[in-house]
Amino acid sequence: MNDLSRPKRHFALVGYVLLFWVAYLVILVLVSKVKSLVPNELGQLVWGAVCSILLLALSLILLKRNARTPSDVGLGFNPASLLRLAAGGIVGLAIPGLILVIFIAFTGPFPISWSAKIHLSQVMLVISTCLTLSCMEELGFRGYPLPTLVQNIGFWQAQGTVEVAFALCHILYGWSWQSVCYGVLPSGLLFGIAAIVSRGLALPIGLHAGLNIGQWAVGDTGLLLLSLSEKQRARIATITPITGMSVVLLTAFAFWFWHRHRCNLDASEAGSISRG
Repeated sequence: MNDLSRPKRHFALVGYVLLFWVAYLVILVLVSKVKSLVPNELGQLVWGAVCSILLLALSLILLKRNARTPSDVGLGFNPASLLRLAAGGIVGLAIPGLILVIFIAFTGPFPISWSAKIHLSQVMLVISTCLTLSCMEELGFRGYPLPTLVQNIGFWQAQGTVEVAFALCHILYGWSWQSVCYGVLPSGLLFGIAAIVSRGLALPIGLHAGLNIGQWAVGDTGLLLLSLSEKQRARIATITPITGMSVVLLTAFAFWFWHRHRCNLDASEAGSISRG
């Protein structure tokens, strides 16, 4: 490829990402009509599953058109993918757990009990729904789009572009600006860094699902019941946005520094081999 054709190819690939996002929104809107055909409790699960299948198919079509393979954008699958999915789920669950510990340290101890209203079938439904919705969103933002943009406009520029698109999508969902700024943007950065450092979607899908499951578990209608006084509830409401954002960002940069450390070790080992 000559020097003149390379910028044109870069521009074309960025255009494909924009086209992908337009198709993403169309798929989400059209498939949402399916919700009326299934019981209410299964609506989100079916929506996420069908959208994930269609987005994966769309990604493969664009990759073939761009003369690229699924592995080029982290869509390959191997046995280690399941380990990364599980590891991401554990870290994702740990984030709300750590936030809960901070709340206890800040407000003083409070009783925590299991909800008698939540049955195993409901827990399994929540886990399945969170997994399918996480697949849908990770395919939509960290699957084909993020690696393609990283290869063409650079790491942080790509992260910023995907972050904006991720935030705008949640605003279209009806999320408040506060929720987007304190929740969606930090978590989007975490998922993006996880996708790049692991070179795949298993880790960010696990993180995304684990975080959502953990947030449900400690919510007002979730698995754990928090017996808070009015004073404790008010203090928690005050610190929740900053605490949640801080913990997620610290996790994101922990992944990033681990990645940089691993890259430096690999470079050092390569240098030692070449000198030997």
